[in-house]
Amino acid sequence: MISADNHNEIRKGKIKKGLYSSIDYVIFMISFWASYLLSFSYNDDTSLFNDKLIDVCSIFFGVFIGCMYLFEKFKNDETHTEFIKFSKKLLYLNLIIITFSFVIILVNPILPDIRKLTYILFSYVYLNLDFKPKVLMFSSYVALFTVTIYNIFRFIKIILIILKSKETQ
Repeated sequence: MISADNHNEIRKGKIKKGLYSSIDYVIFMISFWASYLLSFSYNDDTSLFNDKLIDVCSIFFGVFIGCMYLFEKFKNDETHTEFIKFSKKLLYLNLIIITFSFVIILVNPILPDIRKLTYILFSYVYLNLDFKPKVLMFSSYVALFTVTIYNIFRFIKIILIILKSKETQ
């Protein structure tokens, strides 16, 4: 039988895991809607922003390669597989960000600024929508980068905790 204390710890662990996985989605949605409502789009003024995003992702790759020895140090630790999954997720996010930035540079001149869409509802109600493809694409890019930055901060925090725990042992 599982004791009540262990059962509570398992339940708290599941709640924490669910909370951490949902934080990414909340951050994505908040930053997406904020950047969409502020009409962020890629232009000459934001090209420097795009370059800096690529630089940050590249710097993370350097930090990640520098921390590779830590993977071997705590390979016997029970959290090793969770940390490896988290690191893979972060690497994939960085690759997506870098790829997405090149797609934005290539596709942005082709996209229209505003596209008007009209829908007829119930044969007498007209719904007019202003669809902004450039803003939509760049807003999703900014939101994805915000999630990536949040996860990079989490990664650095985990690395610092690992280093502190190795120093005390």
